[in-house]
Amino acid sequence: MTTRRYDLNTGIETSDVPTVSDPSADSDIMSKGYADTTYAVRANWGHSVADATALKAIGTTGANMRVDQQVRLKDDNSSIWKFDSGSSATGDDVTVIQPTTGTGRWLLVTSSSSSTGSSGSGINYITNTNFDSGATGITGYAAYADAAAATPVDGTGGSPTVTITRTTSSPLRSTASGLITKDAANRQGEGVSYDFTIDTADQAKIMAVSFDYAVGSGTFAGGTDSTTGDLNVYIYDVTNAQIIQPAGFKVLGSVSGQFYKHIATFQTASNSTSYRLIWNVASTSASAWTLKIDNVSVGPQIMQYGAPADDMMAYTPTFTGFGTVSNVSVFSSRVADNLFVRGYFTAGTPTGVAAKMKLGYKGANGNVTLDTTKLNTNNKNEIIGSIARSSTLAGTLTILAIAASPTDIAFGLQDGSSGGLTAANGNAIIGAGAEISFSFVVPIAGWSSTVLMSNDTDTRVVAASVTHTTNLSVTAGSNIVLPSASYDTHGAYNASTGVYTVPVSGFYTVSLTGFKIAASTAAGLFLNKNSVAVARIVVNPGTNLTHGGSSRVQCVAGDTLSIVSDNSTTYVFDAFSGASTGGKAILNIERLSGPSAIAASESVNAHYTGAPPTGTLSASYNTITYGTKVFDSHNTYSSGTYTIPVSGKYSIDANAAMIATMTTNSDSKIAVEVNGVTKLQGTVRALNTSGSVTLFPSVSGLLSCVAGDLITIRSYTDGTSTSFGSSAFDSYFSISRVGN
Repeated sequence: MTTRRYDLNTGIETSDVPTVSDPSADSDIMSKGYADTTYAVRANWGHSVADATALKAIGTTGANMRVDQQVRLKDDNSSIWKFDSGSSATGDDVTVIQPTTGTGRWLLVTSSSSSTGSSGSGINYITNTNFDSGATGITGYAAYADAAAATPVDGTGGSPTVTITRTTSSPLRSTASGLITKDAANRQGEGVSYDFTIDTADQAKIMAVSFDYAVGSGTFAGGTDSTTGDLNVYIYDVTNAQIIQPAGFKVLGSVSGQFYKHIATFQTASNSTSYRLIWNVASTSASAWTLKIDNVSVGPQIMQYGAPADDMMAYTPTFTGFGTVSNVSVFSSRVADNLFVRGYFTAGTPTGVAAKMKLGYKGANGNVTLDTTKLNTNNKNEIIGSIARSSTLAGTLTILAIAASPTDIAFGLQDGSSGGLTAANGNAIIGAGAEISFSFVVPIAGWSSTVLMSNDTDTRVVAASVTHTTNLSVTAGSNIVLPSASYDTHGAYNASTGVYTVPVSGFYTVSLTGFKIAASTAAGLFLNKNSVAVARIVVNPGTNLTHGGSSRVQCVAGDTLSIVSDNSTTYVFDAFSGASTGGKAILNIERLSGPSAIAASESVNAHYTGAPPTGTLSASYNTITYGTKVFDSHNTYSSGTYTIPVSGKYSIDANAAMIATMTTNSDSKIAVEVNGVTKLQGTVRALNTSGSVTLFPSVSGLLSCVAGDLITIRSYTDGTSTSFGSSAFDSYFSISRVGN
């Protein structure tokens, strides 16, 4: 109602208030209608609704009306929605909700469950993560029927019997879960899939997959280390039409009433953003079952790094210069890239030799080596700690890192006649029965201050095996192409070009078997990395010699590997004993997997070549010494012997070019010995040949070793007039720690 003022003397005056539809000044008065239209509609902004059905029902009139830019909270999944009166997007009840009447759309702003996941990155490429959006809660999920196999073809299409539905009965989270249902029949190759698109920034990156699950009913068989269960998880690269088996692909939980979380990882391709998450029925079981799934997430994996440290552990070091010591109490521990040592001992009768003590770690003596690159750049002795003695002899004791003796620390004496930076003799620094207490910190070869922690250590299987069964003609410098893949976990081998593109950084073992030349043409097969030869895998000196070989190479994702012939020839693949068909050439490529328990341990690896190696080549086993170091993380190879620095599983490869005058059926061999006992052996036999030939025996395998074990490579030949080949490509020794 409009307000006017009256003056009894002069009559009605002109109104001094504006039109109620447009108040502008602080003293202006507005009508109820104006207030309802302008402000009352905002009273419900931020108010919650129960679910998508309630949000759709909000109309365009009344106190609860919807207006442009209004924001509402949806209680069933704590998501926030904003109304856009100009939007006509297609409603899917996941990110877009269409009102029951009228125009405009409710658009998802954020969801407490859709923006997080086990990846820890805050990014989830699964839009419908929790099945909470009413009747359309399975949007994006689809059942499929591929060919019957434990591994899916592409996870789409067909006429499936397996179904995916939404269930509100005892959901795993919030108001609903997904329910995968299989009937009492063999449905191998059927399953459920969900298409998703990643950001360009996440190409060639590690992705984490996770979901909650529980057996709803029936008899569901979980997988084990050695068996495949009823359901496996795969990723399909839509762009490259390639199935990817993630690390952690087996669904393991199988006990009804228990609640599980599945976690897996995979690497995206460098040229694809389009993928499909697949739950594939892997077994041929005829048992019926249902499986609830919820909180589905695919997003970037967050790597966790840290500085490794562990508890003090006692060890008994070797002392020199102090006589027979007693009351020894020495402890050591790792702190980042350093070894911290403290201790105490009582001297025996000191002698006139340099006073020293062996380094040790994790209870073992002499199993670590100083990293001299982290000492002073002048390669001089360096004070590393503090020391005191119980005797009252003149001078001050020092404790030293000796670059020339990297497995020991030394004791010095600073007085009027000697400097404290030189190792002193034991009888010069202490008397019989005196006590010494000390502490010091030294850098250790092979240790890093920042390591990848175990929960993110990459242990995915990366392997390929390709074959060929018919004669293969090649030209010099061309790639060997083996077109038939027995398996290829990442689809990384190109059967048209013979090029393997490394999908995951790491150390790779490449091996060839079954190659034999049809004519007397010497031809070698080289391993090329990025089109550059890095090792000779096979040398075939002529007819009737079937050869194989292997090598190890360190790669980063995107590197290319190929096998190249150095001469034009024809290879044949003869039938082998017991074979029902012809022979077969096989190329195997396998990534060595890193440790997955405890903090990811320091890298332990070494690679040495010989051009030529040294040693006696005869009809008895003798040690080969490879004289050229390519790398050695712990500097523990000396005079043909590698000392294991850290207990664990070790992959070992060795090859040697042996030149000898051979007779028919004579052998050349190479062996790996551990503490003097043969553990692995490779043999090349000269068939139907005589005269001087070069044979290339090779050996590779996985051994369990403890710290302090001694590894030697040993040679043997039946031939005469022997020598080693002079090419570093042909003779090498590699060792890598691959697990605990």
